[in-house]
Amino acid sequence: MDMNNDMEWKRDYSIGIEEIDLQHRYFLSLIKRLNYFLKMGITADYYKRLLRELSHYALFHFCSEENLMIHTNYPDTPSHCQMHRDLIEILNQQVNEIGNLEDNSAHLLHFLKEWFIHHTTREDTKIAEYLKSSGRIKYVPPSPSSGSLCNTGDHEAVLPASSSTIMIVEDTPVNLILLEKILMDQGYRVRSFHDGAAALKSAAEDPPDLIFLDIHMPGIDGYAVCRQLKSVERTKDVPVIFISVLTETQDKIKAFQAGGVDYITKPFQFEEVNARAGAHLKVAAAHRELEEKNEALKCAMDDLKIAQQQIVQSEKMAALGVLTAGIAHEINNPVNFIKASAIGLNADMQDLKKLLELYGSCRYRCGTDAWQERIDAVKHEIEYETLMKEIPDLLNNIEEGVHRTEEIVNSLRAYSRMEHPDVEKTDVHKLIDASLVVLKPRYKHEIVIEKKYGQIPDLYAQPGKLIQVFTNVVSNAIDAVQSRTSKNNHTITIKTFLQQKQDISHVVIEISDTGTGIPEDIRNKIFDPFYSSKSVGKGVGLGLSITQGIVQEHQGRIEVSSKTGEGATFSVFFPVTQPPML
Repeated sequence: MDMNNDMEWKRDYSIGIEEIDLQHRYFLSLIKRLNYFLKMGITADYYKRLLRELSHYALFHFCSEENLMIHTNYPDTPSHCQMHRDLIEILNQQVNEIGNLEDNSAHLLHFLKEWFIHHTTREDTKIAEYLKSSGRIKYVPPSPSSGSLCNTGDHEAVLPASSSTIMIVEDTPVNLILLEKILMDQGYRVRSFHDGAAALKSAAEDPPDLIFLDIHMPGIDGYAVCRQLKSVERTKDVPVIFISVLTETQDKIKAFQAGGVDYITKPFQFEEVNARAGAHLKVAAAHRELEEKNEALKCAMDDLKIAQQQIVQSEKMAALGVLTAGIAHEINNPVNFIKASAIGLNADMQDLKKLLELYGSCRYRCGTDAWQERIDAVKHEIEYETLMKEIPDLLNNIEEGVHRTEEIVNSLRAYSRMEHPDVEKTDVHKLIDASLVVLKPRYKHEIVIEKKYGQIPDLYAQPGKLIQVFTNVVSNAIDAVQSRTSKNNHTITIKTFLQQKQDISHVVIEISDTGTGIPEDIRNKIFDPFYSSKSVGKGVGLGLSITQGIVQEHQGRIEVSSKTGEGATFSVFFPVTQPPML
């Protein structure tokens, strides 16, 4: 028997009462669903389940009709109610006594078809005509429709077509079945629960995409369930739509205060349920997508920070390479100096030893002319006069070499404290000198460093970081001077002085060069991270950015003035009123 063709919703089935017509359409869709699955070859147990669902919905529908008849004093209420009870009894009997599934199901489907047509077009139409004539309810003329609200013309409506999962928490079986069917026919996966405790456990294990939550339930009420859902990280973002017969504004406010996003009242309107479910699922999906994008953006930012740190570290290592090369070069020269002096001193000492041995051997015989002539010959041989002048010079050379080595070692120690976080009272001039010692291999043959140190107090600072500031600025000045084609007037001037500005004393360090200057169009960019006017391979553009950051950490500021072709001056200002908050 194929009922899909002769059980389409027809204009004749409409009685003009909108709520009852909607329930009739859904009742028809359940009959068609039963027919569809029987054709698919279902088991007896599944057949029983479908019959129970049909029986539950029939009970709900009949309750709606009977309440309407009672409230409107419909005269044939007893006989009409008896028809309802007869159908429920037949459905329950089918559940308990299936017998031959194929034969019984075919008979039942035929009976349901005939019962539906008769009951709708005759018995229910009588109710509508009575209500219309008595003016007790507004009559809605039937509109032509080839389909139905539940899409009864296409069996795919009863098959899952969506990945969204909706949880229903409702203690009334009839309402639970109705809501479940409305949502399942839209393709949603549905999980149903009769109490809040079971729903909370299930939601914690596998959060749904949306929850329809009844307010008045035994045990935990809907408000408490919602508050618990919102207190748990895993379920706090699941939208909750409250369902209740309560319509007072205060009830709705309480629902929203508990964490609900919406509120629908019983009895359910099919269009309203589907519209609200669809709308909130879209909002939730958009929210999840936004969170995913935010998380992706956060990851990208983290990756960028890591990359930036790696670049900064690379820049430090590059600077350390220059530092190491300079130190190696500077230490090598005095060490060679000391070595050569020590070799010469050793030779001279051997000659002196020879002379002293001779004196010793003639201790008691040196009064003769022969021995005196022999001593004079040895003095002439070893160039005694020259030797006596050379030894102090060699010793002075050794002392100077050691002193220069000490300067370099002290500079190295200052640099080794670059990451030292302690703030201490610091001599700025010593830090500048330490930077110049390190950079000396780059400038000593072609650039003159002029120091114009004024009377300035010590600063509270991190010495290692200030050395990095001075090294970066002087290094840039060296690059600028060396970029000039002319070899004349290669000078870098370092000037320090105390300046009063806005009632605050500042130590000012001015580092001026006679280089090519900084073009006006890039002057505001030189402190930007990764900006560099140098050729590829000469730096990644973090030196001045790091310098500015260090100066600002010390509550200071750095300024630049320049004229193209006439050099540039970097001025660093540090307040001296109090230690910086680093």
